[in-house]
Order: sequence, then structure tokens, then C-alpha cells
Amino acid sequence: MHSKDGWKPLSLSVPVLVTLTAFTLLIAASIETIAQRSKAQGGLALSPSLDEMPRYAWLAYLYVPNIVAVIYSTLWSWVDLDAKRMQPWFELSKPQGATAKDSIFLDYPYDFVAFVPFRAARRKHWPVFFSGTAMVIVFWLITPLQSAILGTDSVVQKVDAQVGVRSELQALQQQETLLNTEILNTGYAIGWLDQPYPPFTTSSYALLPFYLEDTSVPAMVQSNWTANTTKLSTELSCWPADVVPKSPKNTSTSFYFLNGQGCNATIGFNQWANYTMLYIGYYGSPYSDFWLGGPKCVETANSTHQFLAIWAKPGPFSAENVTDIGTPQFNITAIYCQPRYYKQQVLATVESSTLKPVNSSIRPVGPIEPLTEQEFNSTAFEFLLGNGITDVITKRDYPFISVVEQQPRLNDTGIDRPASNMVGYALAGRDLPVTAYSDPKTLAKVYGDAHRHLFSVAINQLLINNTETSEPTGSAEFYLYGVVVSRVFATIVESLLGVIACFTLLLMWLSRNSWSNLPHNPSSLRRYIDITRDSPEILRQFRGSDTADEKTLIKESEKGNYKLLYDTSSNSVRVTLDNAQPNTLESPQRKQDSQRGFYDPVQPWILKRRTGTLLVIALIAAITILSYFKQQESKLNGLKRPSNNFEVLQLLENYIPTIFATLIEPLWILLNRTICVLQPFKELWEGKARSDVSIDATYTSIPPQLVLWRAIKSRHLTLVTLCTVALLANVLSVGLSSVFNEAPTVAVYTETLQPAFAPQFDNSSVYNFESYMVQNIITTAGYRDHYYVALANISSGTTLPPWVSKDFFFHRYDLPQIDQKKGDIYKLQTRGFGVSANCTPIPSYKWPANLTVPETDEKSGKCADLVDTAIVNMRENHFDRSTGVSAIEYIATLTSGGAPQPCDLPLTLGWGRTTIATQMNGSIFGGFVVCRPYFQTAMFNVTVDISGHILEYNQTSDMKSALDYPESKTHTDILFEQANHQWRSFNNHWHNNTLSNDWMNHFIMLLTGSRASLDPSGPPPEPKDMLPMVEYLYGQLFVILLSLNEHIFVKPDTSNVTTATRHTQEVRIFMENASLYISIAVLGLNIIVALGFYFRSVAFVLPRMPTTLGSILAYIAPSRLASSKLKQLPGQDSRTFSFGRYVGLDGRSYIGVELDPYVVPVDPSMRKYKSGLVAWIGSLFRKREKYMAKNETWL
Repeated sequence: MHSKDGWKPLSLSVPVLVTLTAFTLLIAASIETIAQRSKAQGGLALSPSLDEMPRYAWLAYLYVPNIVAVIYSTLWSWVDLDAKRMQPWFELSKPQGATAKDSIFLDYPYDFVAFVPFRAARRKHWPVFFSGTAMVIVFWLITPLQSAILGTDSVVQKVDAQVGVRSELQALQQQETLLNTEILNTGYAIGWLDQPYPPFTTSSYALLPFYLEDTSVPAMVQSNWTANTTKLSTELSCWPADVVPKSPKNTSTSFYFLNGQGCNATIGFNQWANYTMLYIGYYGSPYSDFWLGGPKCVETANSTHQFLAIWAKPGPFSAENVTDIGTPQFNITAIYCQPRYYKQQVLATVESSTLKPVNSSIRPVGPIEPLTEQEFNSTAFEFLLGNGITDVITKRDYPFISVVEQQPRLNDTGIDRPASNMVGYALAGRDLPVTAYSDPKTLAKVYGDAHRHLFSVAINQLLINNTETSEPTGSAEFYLYGVVVSRVFATIVESLLGVIACFTLLLMWLSRNSWSNLPHNPSSLRRYIDITRDSPEILRQFRGSDTADEKTLIKESEKGNYKLLYDTSSNSVRVTLDNAQPNTLESPQRKQDSQRGFYDPVQPWILKRRTGTLLVIALIAAITILSYFKQQESKLNGLKRPSNNFEVLQLLENYIPTIFATLIEPLWILLNRTICVLQPFKELWEGKARSDVSIDATYTSIPPQLVLWRAIKSRHLTLVTLCTVALLANVLSVGLSSVFNEAPTVAVYTETLQPAFAPQFDNSSVYNFESYMVQNIITTAGYRDHYYVALANISSGTTLPPWVSKDFFFHRYDLPQIDQKKGDIYKLQTRGFGVSANCTPIPSYKWPANLTVPETDEKSGKCADLVDTAIVNMRENHFDRSTGVSAIEYIATLTSGGAPQPCDLPLTLGWGRTTIATQMNGSIFGGFVVCRPYFQTAMFNVTVDISGHILEYNQTSDMKSALDYPESKTHTDILFEQANHQWRSFNNHWHNNTLSNDWMNHFIMLLTGSRASLDPSGPPPEPKDMLPMVEYLYGQLFVILLSLNEHIFVKPDTSNVTTATRHTQEVRIFMENASLYISIAVLGLNIIVALGFYFRSVAFVLPRMPTTLGSILAYIAPSRLASSKLKQLPGQDSRTFSFGRYVGLDGRSYIGVELDPYVVPVDPSMRKYKSGLVAWIGSLFRKREKYMAKNETWL
């Protein structure tokens, strides 16, 4: 009888497979859920930084996907095993039966898992095909990819917020006084000194500011603000000027420049100049050499806003180029330009920390409209640009009473002096050759950029806040860090899980509809015997095949179909054989060979030492690679990322380590399964085996890694060890998948740097330094570059020049310009040059009147008294003298400068107060500070950014007062004398306001944030209180002066290089210590077990592996175990069993499993490999021996 209701394993039942399908879809749904949530929120467990991510989320991200994958693969291992071991019985239970190779000789559970689907497909064993394919997908796709689904990254968050305050332009009548030289000073600092733009401004436009409130952005997280606002900008409209020589025949150096709209400007050029660049506005002033306004260019709505830009170069004095009167021809580029101003409603984003607009975020929400003269005083603005100073002269603080001096910045350009005010702003920050400006487009562009740049600065000067806002809503965007789901890998895993769910349902349908005549679980040797006990035909078929190998068995059994029949009347089963051929295994020759007992014991490849050697090599290689990576991680502070692609990194960091673990696991499972099969036979060939550890052992009915408890109960220690290692393979998968993680770190590289100059002053440059400074000034009374730098630094926080700290100018080295990125820093040792101001305070006191001070005699080296000289100069100061209660500040040397003077080494500063300024000999109260500077130098370890700006410095040698050459002190004293001359102000006078009149006191006012030291109504400042600021400012300005004038140093020795280290921020790969140690421990245990198992004496006894029904039948067919009468015999429970040689019931000799005492156990030592690697290698080249010598008797 054939039936579909016979015994089938629970794992192949409908409830279990439906549950497994539901679990599969649940995993897929969970992945999709977290993927959708990650997409909606940008990530999971979002935190201000990765270090602040919750520990539970970090652990879940590292381990949960792999743990789920391991549990899922274990469930599938059980289902897959039952599908494979049931396939022979399904085939036998079919009404037509099955051939031997498709039934009793199937051994799917013992095939390597990757090959099973192909074998099953060829034989059309679809349950095995679907379960085996699912197992391959689980092992080598889903399990590794699970670990690659999740990664860490930064994500953008957006929240709505309220606009609390907005800014708008002040009324037109207030704008004229606000459009002053402070704008040009700021523009100078931005263009030449890299000062950041004011809030809400860029080089191209300005935004009316807005400020968000209650943004709910986490503390310490940088954010971007977005809101509707007004964008203000300016553009130039330029066209070529008509250039006409003033004299006929082109014999003049003067030319007419016509704008085509009625204006005509006459400009003359210096025929000896290299290049000339002019910016000529409409309105003139005493500070301008040229202007357009006049009879030849009357005021119109357009002309008053136009300017003329000229680039000119005289030709060479050659015969063909010189005019009749000896003047050269000129190459001239001239354009007229007219600025126009615009406003536009936009949606804009700014960085909350710097309030800097994000250019790419600007989106128009309204049309571009003109910014009218009723909204912006363009006339005052253009007057300021054309003349460098305001139309209405008012008293201001000292830095803002004159035109910004830019000539020192233009010295290397070859442009003739004096250059127009706007030329400096047009060329600021550019690295173009001066000849490039002869192109009209380039000329228009640089002046257009300069106009936009200064317009943005001017707008910032004109703002006033308004709390009543018409559009109160904005938004804030910020970055958080967390776990991110890879959409690619999530989709792949979900698709694979969907495929497995379909395979599970197909397996369920096939299993449910498969024939099964099994009465019980075929889980042990005894149950195999019980199934075939009533099948004498089959037993006779295999009776003579006890020593045959697997191939021979299959070949001799290939004819006929085998069937498993169930007899309902006797409630028993039997195996029948249809269309069988005579059994060649019973041929006389075969019988003779069997009696003599010669055979080659089978050696499964998984048990061979070659396999063990390769496994150990792979495990050692894995530990070596992990250890090397860890050593490199420690050495390099992280491993370099091989790619920046998220998916590629996930493959390398998670997939490949996991795939290695999932390749190792099947090997251990196969070895474990093989030992599960052989363990009962080992008990049998050792002799007198109890039934519970031999023929009743059920190791093959469950996944081998779950046999652990049964092996412990049976005290099969080798099997216990192998089960443990197979289970730990899952731990290895989890460990390796989480070993590699990314984190930002600082990478270090070594660089060789060349010095920019030698640490020694050049004698000629030092003596001529003051004349060098004087010849480079046009609009001011003294050299001001270092003051502009200090002003930008103190007032706006602009970074000091490269290689300058608040105390020292450091010996500069040329930094490489390649392989750099923002945020890189360099660390090196270099020399610092500084000064101790060495100031002495003289407390305030009442000054004497009618002092007579002897004049300084430079020839004799006799210097006048510093304080008395200062008192006389301050009392007798008539310049712009005020009335009533007044104050005066003083800073000067003894002489007026010129050549270096020893008496000018000290610098005197004073502060005085009087109640009646008009009385020259009236009562005056005040104090002094006298500074006698000396040089300081030492070696330092410094840290600089890629531009050379000092980030940190530490002194590494003793401080010295001279450099290592004889003239050092002479040179530094001369430098101090010349620097002191630059401190002198020609604007110091008695005043009854609180405005500054020199650089030192303006800086002090900025440092203190108070004008008390300038206030005539208060007491004079105490010199001891002024002392720290004076010393700081003196030292600061001196080192800035050195940094701006490197020409005073000797040229460098290019062989005198130094070694620096470049530190760059990189995201690198780090190894999770816990996962690493777990992985290495498991790999190490694997190696120990593999060595212990493979490199001890291994017995090979069986002629074939007992992995199929046919193979087992050949071992038991002739024995008394297969007799149907055995069940009726008493005392069966206490019987023991052995594997060996015995005489069967038919009187013939066999080898197989038999009852004791009818069997002579084999001696496994006859076939053991000798231990030791050398012996094993030798055995590879020896011809294998037969199990016993031909003349040996065994019974």
C-alpha cells in the first residue's frame, strides 16, 4: 500500500513551514519598516555625534542583525536536514518506486551545501532543491548581507522655528554718516587679510538679517537657518570708452576718454611707468587726483553714478614706437561703468554659528526690483569708493580719519603710484598678472567684484533691528548622527527573503503531497533494521556486498526499482525490488574476495589531513590578517578607507568577513555530521557497544551543531568538541561581521619642508628698513600695514597672519600645496622671533610747568630725559587744541626719526588731564609708561594650519636675547628704533571728546571695551593698569611687522630642511575590540580543535561511509540483527553489538555489524595513520596497503 500519511518530520509539516514562512516575511517586513523609518527620519537612534549614540542602539546595530541571521539559519538548517534525509524515503514510497541511485543511495545531508541544489535539480528532487537553494541563500547571501544593511552616517534634520528679529536699512538721512571709511577698513581686511564677511553677507550680495528663536535644535549641534528675506545686490554695466589722443599725430601722453553720453575726461600718463591703473569716479576731493565731474561732464541722472576704469602701459622706447617728440606709444584699455542696485525677495539659508549665507540655498520667491535712492544712498557710497573718504568730514577715531593705505600691497604689481583707492580693492586676493587687466572683460569683472564686495560690507553698516516681522516663520536644519539603512542591501535582503518564503511554501506543498510509507522516524541504525527486517529480497540483494565500496554498490544495484511498502494488516513495512537483475555481488569471484576480506577503507575528504591542513592554514591566515589589521590600526590610528562608496564599504567591512565565517561554518557542520554518522560505528568497532550509544544513537536526525546535549549524555567527547566548534561558528559570524567600524580620526603623514628665509637679519635691509617703509606710503603719514592687521584681529577676530602668534613671529617654512584639505594641520619645530617691551610705569602726578629740557646730542650719545621731553611736548602742543576740560595721549620717541638713532630705542607713552586746555602752563595731572624693548628668541614646537596660521606653540629651548651671529643685537636695536618711529602719531592733541588719536590708544580702547582712558572728564588712567596692554600691543605689532617684511631676513639655505608631520582629519576603519577578541578566540579554538582532530592518529576502518540506506543495508543484511526472529528472542535490551568479522546465518564470512559474541571486532590500529607531520607527508608518497596481508587468517 502507498500512502501520503506516513511518518514525516515535524519540521516539514504545514504548521511549522507556515510559521517559518511567516517568520521569513516578518523579518523582511521588519527590515522594510526600519528602512522606511530610516528614510523618513534620515536615520535611527539619531544623536549629536556618534559618541553620544545610545549604547543599546550601538549594540543593536552591531549585533542584532547577525544574531537574527544566525537564529534564522539554524532554523533552516533543521528544515534543510529533514528535507534532505527524507528525500530517499519519499522516492521509495512512490507507487512506481525509484532506482537505487535516486533512493537508497542518496546522501544529500553529507554533500557540501553549495553542491546540493545542482545535484537535486538534475535528479528533479524538488524538495531538496528548494530547501538546499534556500540554505545556500541563507548561508552566503542573507547572513553576510544582514550585517551590511546597517551603517552609521550623518543625516539632515529640519524643524520649524519662529523668526524673532529681522533687520532693515536705516532711514536715508542716517546713511550718509554711516557710509564712512570704516567700510573701507573692513573691506581691506576682508580682501587682503581674509577677514570673514559680516553676518548675512557674501562677496556678491547681502541679506537683510533674520534671527530664529526656540529652534529646538539640540545643544552643541551646528544648524542652518532658513527663512524668507530680502537679497540686496549691485551689478555693473560697462562699455568701452572712446580713447582720443589730446595732441595731433599721437604725440601726447594725455588722452580724452569719452563715454558716448556727453562726458569727456582728460587723463595724462607717466611715460616712465610700467603700468597704470586708475579708477575715476564722478565726484572729486582733495584725496583724489582725477574725477569726472566738471564742465565736460555735467551732472545727469546717469553721469553722477558712472566711473572710468583705465589700464595703460607705455610701449618700449624703440624707433618704431617713439613719437616725434620722444614720447612712447601707449597700450590703453578704458571702460565706463555704471552700477545699479537691486533687491529681491528670496528664501535663504545661513549657518547659525557664523550667520554666513549658504550660496546654493538661495531661491527667488519674488521678482528682481531696483533698490532706489530713497532706500539706499548710492551717491554717498560711490563718493566713498571714488575718493577713499567721505564727502562730509567729521571727527572720528584715529584709524578712520584717512584713506586706507594699500600701496604696500601693490608694490609687486608694477603699477604706477599713486594708484586709485579702488585699484587696491579690485586686486585684493587675486593672483593674476597685471597684464591680464588689459582685457576689458577682466577689468570690468574685477571692479564689479570690488563693488559687490564693498556694497555687502556697506549694507551691514546700515542695518537696524525690527522685532515686528511680517513673515514670522522659518526653519532650522541640522545634522545628527545615527544608524542608516542601506536601501540597496535592504532591498536585496528583502527580495531574497521573499524568494525563500516562496521556496518554503513550495517545500510545504511538495512535502505534504509526497508519498511516505514510513512508520516512524528513521533516525538510527536499529530503525533502519526494523524497516528492512521483513524485506528478505533486499537483504539477499545486499548480503554479499559487505566489503564493496559505494560506487560498486551503486553500479551493481542500478537495475530495478526499489519500493517501500506499508502492510496495514501487519502494521509493518518492507522494501521490495522490481525488475532486478541477478546479483553480481554474489558471483563466485566476488564471494571469494569477500571471504578473504580484502578492501580499501574509505577516507572521506573532510576527514583527510590534507583538508585539515588547508583548514588550519585558512584559520591561521584569518588570525594573522586580523592581527595585522589591528597592528596597522594602532600604528596608523585607523585603517584607510579603500573607497568612499557606502555600499562598497559595507561589502568590505561586513560582507566579506561574514562570508568567511559562513564558509568556515559549513566545513565544521560537514565534519560534525560525518562524525555523527561514524560515532556509532566507532563504538561498534571498538567492540561490545551498548545499544544506546551505537545502533540506537540518533545523532543524524537533527542538525549536527545541535547534537551537543546528546553527545554529552553519551560521553562522546570528540563529538562534544566538534558540536561546540560548530555552534561557535555562529558566534564567529556575529563577531567578524561587527569587527570593522568607521570613526573619524586624525591621520599623520611625514613631510619635508624648505625654509622661506634664514634665521638671520640682512644687514642692508635692516639699515634701510625705515626708508623702505616710507617710500611705500601715499595717503598716510606712516607705514600702516601692521596696524591694519592688528585692527582686524582685535576688532573683528580676524586671524593673525601666517606664522604669527600673539607673542612671536615664527621662522616660516613653505608648506606643500598638494594633498591638502581643509582642517589639515602641520607640527614642526622652528624658531620664534619676539620682543619683550620691558615697560616701566610712572604713576600719575602733577606735572611741573616751565620745564627746560636739554636737547638730545646724538653724536655724543647723550639722550634727553624721556619724561621731561614728553611733558614739554604735551604742554606745548598747539595742534587743534581744545578748550575747557581736556585730555591728551602721547606716544613718541626722542627724535623725529629718519635714520636709526640709539636714543630712539625707548618709547614713551603718556596720558594727561587738565581743566583748562587753553592754559599752556596750567595744572596738568598724568602718568607715563616708558618701554625699553629687547629681542627674544627660542625654539618652539608649533602647530599650524594649511595656510600657516598658528594654532599652538610650546617653547622647547631657553629664551635668548640674540640670534646666533655677531651683529644680532645691533640689528634688533635698529629694528626697534624704526618700529618705534611708526608708533608716533601726528594727531595727538588736547581734546574734549572720547575719540582716539593714535593707534596704541585706539587698540587699548578696543581691548578694554571702554573709552575711559580717553575721557577728559575722568582721571587719567593709571600707568600700572595700562602696562599689560601696552606690552602686549607692542609685542604683537612688532611680530606682525616682521611677518609682513620677510625681506629683512637673509635668503634661505635650501639644504637646511626640516621634518614636519601633517595631521589630517579622516574617516578611518577601526576594529571593535570585543568583537575582535571574540573572533580571534573562536578562531584560535578552531585551530586547536582542528590540530587535535586532524593531526592525531585517525582510524579508517569502514569500506564505505554509512550515509545511505544501501550502504547500511550492506553492513547488516547477513547478520542476525536483520533476522525477523530476533524480536522474539529474550534479553535483547542487555545485548551488546560490535563491528567486525563474523559468520552469518548462511555460514559465510562477512564484515559488518553483528550481535556479540558472534563477531570478532577489527583492530583499527592496523589502519591508523602514524601521528606527526613528517610521517604524514611521507605517507602521501607511499602506496596504500590493503587492510590485511593476503596470507593473513582472521577467523
